[in-house]
Order: sequence, then structure tokens, then C-alpha cells
Amino acid sequence: MLLQMPDLWGFLCTPNKWRPILRPGFEHVTCGGDNLAFSNFRPHIFRSWLHRIQPHRARFSFVAAPDVVGDADATLARFPSWERALHRMGFPVAFVLQDGITPDRVPWQSCEAVFVGGSTAWKMSDTVLDLLKSAGMRGKYRHIGRVNSVIRYRHFHPYAESCDGTGITRYVDRYIDRMMPALIELRHAPKWTRP
Repeated sequence: MLLQMPDLWGFLCTPNKWRPILRPGFEHVTCGGDNLAFSNFRPHIFRSWLHRIQPHRARFSFVAAPDVVGDADATLARFPSWERALHRMGFPVAFVLQDGITPDRVPWQSCEAVFVGGSTAWKMSDTVLDLLKSAGMRGKYRHIGRVNSVIRYRHFHPYAESCDGTGITRYVDRYIDRMMPALIELRHAPKWTRP
């Protein structure tokens, strides 16, 4: 599930969870794409999945280029070839922000979005908020991964267009009651805006 700010709901597709976007009634649901680097990235499965979702690419706000969890240098090394492949297929590319990245090292010219990954401690740091502000000033779409609490949702709300959380997907009944008041309250809250 993808929580969009302020549209509320979208769908975060992964190579192992994407078929719901084909169901009747889902034709206009906005999507994001994740690569499963956090759990089990497999290049051949990722490539096959991209070909399957390519006919629906206009619905995607981003597809995260394959990254290396917690490692900015390795993510930067992996990015160029995947960025070119994703752009050739017509997808908007997200560069995944990982521990150690700084604004001067982000390949801003080669991506349309940023996706906040990384360790929990780093994700919640002021460094990440500065990166998100830099992305906003450049007109980049901003997505936050692993947002499974109202506290984290409130923390990132002013700085991002969307977020996701597997806890919300797995335990919808439990989370929806907790999250909905914050979603409604923050839906109309003023956001950080570009100068």
C-alpha cells in the first residue's frame, strides 16, 4: 500500500506484488515501484517484472533503481546502468537515498524522484530532512519507505509526496484505525513548499 499525501491511497508494486493493479476498478490508482533490495533483490526477476508493468508505466510516480541497503557508495555505483534501463523503458526513476549520501552526491539530473531507504537511525536524522528539502527544491517526487507508525508519518508528512509500510498492508484493520485520524488531519495541513 502506498500512502499518498494528500491523495491518501495508491499501490506500491514490487516484483512479487503487482497484479492488483490489473484488477477492474484499479485502473486509475497511482503506483510506485520498489525493487526488493531491502529483502531479496534478484536482477533477472526485476527485469522480467519491468517488462510486465511497462504497459502501465504512465501510472507510476517512480520506480526505484536497484540499490544496496545502508550503503550510499554501492548504491551510486549500481545506479547508472539501472537508471538508463529504466528510462529506456519509459519509467520515472527514483534514486534510493542510503546511509552516507549527501546532497552533492545525489545524481539529481538522472532521476525524477528520491526514495528514502537506509537504516532507521539514519532515516530519522536531520540529514534526511535536508536531502528531502533539496529534492523538493529541484522538483523531485519524494517517497519514504518503511513508515509504519503515526509518529513516523507525521515526521515525514511535510517533506514527501508518499510513503509506504508493510505493517499497514499486513495488518490493515489494526493500522487503519490508528492512521486514519492522522491522514485526515494532515491531508489539509500546509506542507513545506518550494521557494
